[in-house]
Amino acid sequence: MLAVPKDSPITSLSGLNDTTKLGVQVGSASAMLLERRDVPVSTFGFQKDALDSVAKGEVAAATVTPTAAECYIAQHPEPPLRLVAMDDNDAGLQWNVAVGLVHPDAARRNAINAALDTLRSDGTITRIYAPYGVSLEPPR
Repeated sequence: MLAVPKDSPITSLSGLNDTTKLGVQVGSASAMLLERRDVPVSTFGFQKDALDSVAKGEVAAATVTPTAAECYIAQHPEPPLRLVAMDDNDAGLQWNVAVGLVHPDAARRNAINAALDTLRSDGTITRIYAPYGVSLEPPR
């Protein structure tokens, strides 16, 4: 996602140009994609630092994960930031969170998937994330 000041005219990734300075996490997929598009970037070690830079007006926007941004916004309501969907079909910017298994097998994978389904459906995951301002999006 893009995090921008609440009153920013930026409404999408396609609205960025060669004069829009963008904060990105060093080595991230979005950093590599935007460097190929000649969008000027300022790199940060952590997403929080990029969000701080947006809040201070040092960069026009920052590419961040929705989770990091929602948590930051909940903890830093002033100055207000808003999130803008990247609206980009680049597969390098779309991924789901996964559980890695050292010794994968179908039974273990199915058990983990079932446990996650239960935690999602009974609202446990939503309750865990809610105090941090993080909303859960279903896998795509």
